[in-house]
Amino acid sequence: SAEEPFYGRPRVPQSKQPRSIQNRLAVAIHYATTAFSDPTRADAVAALGEITGPVTLRRLAQQMKQNPVGKRILQDRPVVSKATIPYEKFIAEAPKDHVNHPDVTFGQAYGFFLNSHEFDPDERDDVRFVEDEELAYIMLRYRQCHDYWHTLTG
Repeated sequence: SAEEPFYGRPRVPQSKQPRSIQNRLAVAIHYATTAFSDPTRADAVAALGEITGPVTLRRLAQQMKQNPVGKRILQDRPVVSKATIPYEKFIAEAPKDHVNHPDVTFGQAYGFFLNSHEFDPDERDDVRFVEDEELAYIMLRYRQCHDYWHTLTG
């Protein structure tokens, strides 16, 4: 519809329970220890980023609000999911061996990234430790766009 942003519907924010400083510290220590002992534990790395990221998230929010595109993103809250991108097309058209060719589109390169890492954009962990809904969305957006950077930089 004309009301829907071209990049998909926004995620409905989930309510968060405020956490005490002591609880945040305990959670940070737990997930830092877990991530240090096993860096492949994406859940631990994500949780640690949430617990330690409020200052950066607030700075990002301020910068986004000063930019017309950033304002629109915060207003519409688009998400990256199988329902909001042509996922099956990206997978079907992904190159089989490499993406360093001038005719490869970003979608094809993203499909290659998803295939080569056996990744599903719908498997991204929810934001659990950011109480502010706007900052939680920014953290989610960061995680989703993170894969684009991998696609662009290899």
